[in-house]
Amino acid sequence: MEPLRLLATLLPLALTSGINLYATILIVGLSIRLNWVSNPPAGLEPLGSWVVIVVAAVFYLVQFLADKIPVVDNVWDMIHTFIRPLGAGLVAFAVVVQMDPIVAVLAALVAGGLALVSHSGKAGSRMVINVSSPMENITNIILSVVEDLGVGVLAFGALKYPWAAAGIALVLFIFLILFIPRIISWGWFNLKAFALWLKGLISQVEESESLPANHLIALEHRHPELSSACKAQGISGANGRNGFLSIQGDDILFTYEAWGRGRVWRLPRAEMAAAYLRHRLFVEVLELHTVPKKGRSKSIRFVFLKDRLPLVDAFAERLNATSTR
Repeated sequence: MEPLRLLATLLPLALTSGINLYATILIVGLSIRLNWVSNPPAGLEPLGSWVVIVVAAVFYLVQFLADKIPVVDNVWDMIHTFIRPLGAGLVAFAVVVQMDPIVAVLAALVAGGLALVSHSGKAGSRMVINVSSPMENITNIILSVVEDLGVGVLAFGALKYPWAAAGIALVLFIFLILFIPRIISWGWFNLKAFALWLKGLISQVEESESLPANHLIALEHRHPELSSACKAQGISGANGRNGFLSIQGDDILFTYEAWGRGRVWRLPRAEMAAAYLRHRLFVEVLELHTVPKKGRSKSIRFVFLKDRLPLVDAFAERLNATSTR
């Protein structure tokens, strides 16, 4: 029964480590040091050292501040893409290694994978907010506080009520996997954005990009005048998908793949009310405000990586976009 209890403890701790590693270690350390829980796993007892608690508290404070600032939180998440899963894996290894080294290695790999999934969800949601939210500062603060509270409750619950905490963590994990895969993809997009920002300092894509075959089929084999890879936001059926923004005559097009087929979203220029080019640290965002003949007006965003800045400028010029921060 004890091995199963250990695994029930590790599951929520791995998930919370992917969101906030330092808060997880801090809560576990304080719980052990101040005797908030009885009979904690022996492998977690070193976290109750005052040295570990103080170091975790310092880094938690840094993350607490960084998480509240748009763009800074994206940089912080990029840095922790490897730190959080590694930290979760080390904690799992320390807890299980006394049982069996092979089991300890497997537990570390699983814990690291769980932490990577929750980290990707966290990083992805922050990227979405920083790209699309009109009140990103307030939204960041609210989301960060909710994350910290959730991590604290679940980490403490992992020690005090491991079975209940494991059940909650399992539901959250399934939700991440099944219901928000595009949020997780934003996390990877975040990392890619940083890498291509560095690449963009050296070289940039200046010529209109060629569309894949499925995209050309969706356009009835007509090559657009201007096209570039990007990620769409606000398009029904294509929200969060990668694809190509194109201009063809008087139409603005976004082509993407779904269920193995090329799809196309089309906006006549006559239905575009305004366009804005928003410069972010790691991405460029082209925002279109539409006034369709039927339905309500809405805003649609296309997120470009920094190495495509010349193409983004070409789109902005063609669409008379207003440049803004």
